Amino acid sequence: MHAANILTNSGFETANLAGWATFGPDNYSRSGAGVAPDGINCYFINALL
Repeated sequence: MHAANILTNSGFETANLAGWATFGPDNYSRSGAGVAPDGINCYFINALL
């Protein structure tokens, strides 16, 4: 038996925020070598504290 992935863009493979809920203006994505700890896509949140 193989489990199906029920989440949209769960591994952030699309390099955009499709399927993700965001809050506030400082949510963005970046792609490229060296951007993410593992892979090439990364999601950033700038927290204003």
